[in-house]
Amino acid sequence: GKVTLIENSTFSSNLADDAGGAIYNNGAVTNINFSTIYGNRATGLGGGIYNGVNHPLSLQNTILASNVQANCYFVDNNDVNSLGYNLENGNSCDLGANGDIVSTDPLLGTLANNGGPTMTHMPAEGSQAIGSAQPNSTLASDQRGVARPQGIAKDIGAAEREMADLSITKSDATDPVYAGTEIVYRLIARNAGQSRASAVVVTDELPTGVTFISATVITPNTCSYSTQVVTCNIQQIVVNEQVEITIRVQAPVTPGQISNKVTIRSAVSDPAPDNN
Repeated sequence: GKVTLIENSTFSSNLADDAGGAIYNNGAVTNINFSTIYGNRATGLGGGIYNGVNHPLSLQNTILASNVQANCYFVDNNDVNSLGYNLENGNSCDLGANGDIVSTDPLLGTLANNGGPTMTHMPAEGSQAIGSAQPNSTLASDQRGVARPQGIAKDIGAAEREMADLSITKSDATDPVYAGTEIVYRLIARNAGQSRASAVVVTDELPTGVTFISATVITPNTCSYSTQVVTCNIQQIVVNEQVEITIRVQAPVTPGQISNKVTIRSAVSDPAPDNN
């Protein structure tokens, strides 16, 4: 008979006048895997999924949340088979297999362009979807084509939260530095992770007593200065790429020790924040 496979798919903000806001299954064996069914609505039954009688349906590695008129409505629960590792913010989908997580907010972002040809809901930091998918799954990428896994284990849902391993190093061109002379700091921002780092921000807290002269970075990135803090906004750092920033200051006229602190962060998760 006919078998429908739904995989690496996002169903969001759909509306049904009757039943099945996202999926109305009344004629096929349906297998749903690594998908996100979020924020759909039905005026009748099953804001997320409506499954008719005698139509087997399986769920695995899938997020079901915030669907109005329940995430699921099954005419016959015997037709539904959880293969585990699903996440639901309620308990209407008859989940109870190994790895299933119920009554838990998946902490999804809004439907957005997170890369790839179609929009997705990205799990936020702290979401239980992250790293909780079936350990032996062979699916190699997510809906956008991003490699799975990004961390130790794959994420539940259609979108894999990216991991970028950012680091920042800083050196000065002259040592020792003499009172009142120019100091040139060279900052190197690197990404050794598995995914590009987007919306990267480098923040340099200049030492007390130094006078800011300039800060430069390759365009289209930008640097700005305010009250002894240099902030550089880098659009992205792709895997194994580095971006150099040059900061020039004048040393204090009074001899003594100076120290400098610089940090780096981005919109993408970092599994090793100690070198940020």
